[in-house]
Order: sequence, then structure tokens, then C-alpha cells
Amino acid sequence: DTVFTFYEYNNQNRITIKRSSVIGREIFKSYYYEYDEKGNIKKETVIREVNAAEHIPEFKAGMQTVLSLESFSYESIAPGQVKKKFYNDEGRVYKEGIIHYNEKNQVTEEAFDFSVTWIKERNTYKYSDKGFLSEKKLNSNEGYSVLEGYEYDLDNAGILEGLHVFKDGVKTNDIGYLYDKSTRLLQSEVNRDFKKPSIRIVRYDYGYYY
Repeated sequence: DTVFTFYEYNNQNRITIKRSSVIGREIFKSYYYEYDEKGNIKKETVIREVNAAEHIPEFKAGMQTVLSLESFSYESIAPGQVKKKFYNDEGRVYKEGIIHYNEKNQVTEEAFDFSVTWIKERNTYKYSDKGFLSEKKLNSNEGYSVLEGYEYDLDNAGILEGLHVFKDGVKTNDIGYLYDKSTRLLQSEVNRDFKKPSIRIVRYDYGYYY
């Protein structure tokens, strides 16, 4: 099966739209992002869209239906600590908590509480000496707990060639990356899933707009 995903970026190289096909080549689930002046996502809108383009892989938005809308606010409360609030489509806070950053501005810990329920989330992140995410541990007091580990294959220039993903100590995925020799842009990736088992092949095409 072929799935089409389109990405659009702003002038700061931040994703503004991500569209993924859910029914054939016509129906897409799309995520629209807006950012504040510091580059934080301040609004996320999820939309069900019809592709009105005559030719694939082109996309032309047709009928659109809003599925959900979330917004976010950020408040610096101490060096390396930011308070984040999550708002629903009515503008009410439903979740909030503290995010901790290291000296490289990487997230090391998150502590979130839901406003209405008793659910609490506690997440931690670790990084390698080269700055890559090496471990992600997600926990909640409702019994959810997962530990993910990551190992990387780099070439002599430090370009990522492979990624190995582990869940609770068991390897789940091997991902290989291929680049265009002239532009060094990512050309394709091969993702081997050991749990299904299956292999997913992704090809990347680029378009530029001025």
C-alpha cells in the first residue's frame, strides 16, 4: 500500500503543514502549525481534507473539515524551566506542567498534570555526546510506561546513515537513510519493523516555492 505525505515549511524551516493520506489518494488527515516568536508551537489544527488535484503527488486542498484544535502557551519560570499550558478548542486549559531543558536547550524532563482527571505524566530524555536522543522514558500514573532507546550509524562526515530503535530493551526497528550524492538531500529511507514483521520504503521529493 502507498501512503502519500506532504510537508510544507516556513522561512525558518519549521513545519507549517503535514498531510498524510488516509483513504487512497483523495482523503488526507492534515496538521497545521503556528509558532510564536521563540519558535514554540502555539497552535495545532487537525483537518480532514479532500485532495482536489488532478495529478498525484500534487496536492490541492478541496473540502476541509476541522477535527480538532489545540493551542499552547509558554512561560519561563526559571533558567532551564518553562511552564506549558494546553488549551482545548474552547480556550480552556486541560493540561499543564513544567518542561526542563539542559544547557543545549534540549528537553530533559516533562511533568504534566491533567486539569479534570487525576492523570499525571512524567517523561525523561537522555542524549548522546553528539547531541542525538539516546533514551526516552514515558510514564503516567494510570499504568502506562515505556522505555525507548536509540542507536545511530554515522558516516565520516557525521551524516546519519542508520537508526536502531529499541523498546524496553528489545529492538523494534532498523532504519536506513539514502542521500542524493550531489545535493546531500535525503532521498529515501527503509524501515524494517521486527514486530509485524514488515518493511516500509519512503521516497522523498522536493518542491520549492518563491
